[in-house]
Amino acid sequence: MVGATSGIGCATAMAFAEAGANVVVAGRREHEGAEAVREIEAAGGEATFVRTDVTSEEQVAALMDAAVTTYGGLDRAFNNAGCESNLGVAAGSVALPRLEREHRLWRAARPPWRCLGAPVGYHREMRQSALP
Repeated sequence: MVGATSGIGCATAMAFAEAGANVVVAGRREHEGAEAVREIEAAGGEATFVRTDVTSEEQVAALMDAAVTTYGGLDRAFNNAGCESNLGVAAGSVALPRLEREHRLWRAARPPWRCLGAPVGYHREMRQSALP
């Protein structure tokens, strides 16, 4: 679960753990990630933290690898991460030149898209590897 170090992401990670899921808490803030893991474990759940910056394709790939290595697979993914530098994409961007608007929108959309694509790629690989 990317963006699971606080707020909605953390609450969702707790809910998944309460429902019996092993949870990988992912985010940039190590202290908050460790605290989320402690809370999940204190409630009887299983969790681990992987520091992940969703703007880095390599870190998102490492997150998928960590989930598979730690828990033996990946059943669900929850994307709650955002890029603080992109919060102003919608507000005030109408006055920007078209190419600048498109660049800002692409920067805002790419991290969530990357986090969606990584689990899909994992599941494709697993399906192909299961074929004779």
